[in-house]
Amino acid sequence: DQQPTVFIIGDISVAKKSPIPGTAKSTLVVNGTVLNTRSDFDITFAISGNGLDTQGANITVDGTVKNANGIAIYQPAPGDVVINGTVEGASAISIKDGTLTVNNGAVVKATLANGVAYVGNNNGDSPTGDAIIAPYYGAGSAYGTPVVNITGGTITVTDTENCVGIEAYDFEGAAAPNDSASNVNVSGGTFNTAVPAEYCADGYHPTDNGSGSYGVETHSLTAHAAVAAT
Repeated sequence: DQQPTVFIIGDISVAKKSPIPGTAKSTLVVNGTVLNTRSDFDITFAISGNGLDTQGANITVDGTVKNANGIAIYQPAPGDVVINGTVEGASAISIKDGTLTVNNGAVVKATLANGVAYVGNNNGDSPTGDAIIAPYYGAGSAYGTPVVNITGGTITVTDTENCVGIEAYDFEGAAAPNDSASNVNVSGGTFNTAVPAEYCADGYHPTDNGSGSYGVETHSLTAHAAVAAT
């Protein structure tokens, strides 16, 4: 029984990859607060899409989305999820399809005190303690390839020993450039766990800011003055 606080859905057809012509995505813009206070740990969401949605949903968070014990935003359908505000949950976001963008000023926080291993689920998802979960189930699944773009914001976890800001999972032996990690692009933001090099956007590399703060920075070239031959 998932019972999200907000359930957003557009069109459902028998074949998810064969959308109904002329239909448009649903749109949700959060300016206030969406809160889920259920005590359930598994498969509870503050905002949830539907994996059978042929057109998907665009979700923009300018306000606050929180789940006391589960995942705050679960997006298994196509569409754009844009975070400008605050998203907080045991894991903040699980994206199985579409594109997630985290911008400057955003706060994405995982509150689970003790992280757990990710378990694949074709009907919902469960928190791990990672802030952003991006599982890729392969071409034969009902889901597409999740894309994660981090341009700014603050992404933190509570269990820094076992959890990370972004975790991309792959099933069915996916390989680059179609695997989940290849579709994570970090070009900004501040984390309290290190950013893996494979998650950095083109032209960026991980950096340790000190005092438990991590991020990315652009590659720099060092100029060397020419020395005349003698």
